[in-house]
Amino acid sequence: MGQEKYSLIGYVKDFETGEELIGATIYVEELKSGSITNSYGFYSITIPEGNYHITYSYIGYKDITKEINLNQNM
Repeated sequence: MGQEKYSLIGYVKDFETGEELIGATIYVEELKSGSITNSYGFYSITIPEGNYHITYSYIGYKDITKEINLNQNM
């Protein structure tokens, strides 16, 4: 049986204004892949269960990297 896959889903928004950031990049370092937010600031990535470093970036903003243990849909 193969490794479980889960979805990492969310919105990228400006912390102060709450404005959705269109075209923000979500990058999974360990997989060398990622996604870009749509016109609503929404993204969805389905990846295998595991520990990952997820980097959120957008022009004009400081990159944010979070370490996650993906073992369920988040």
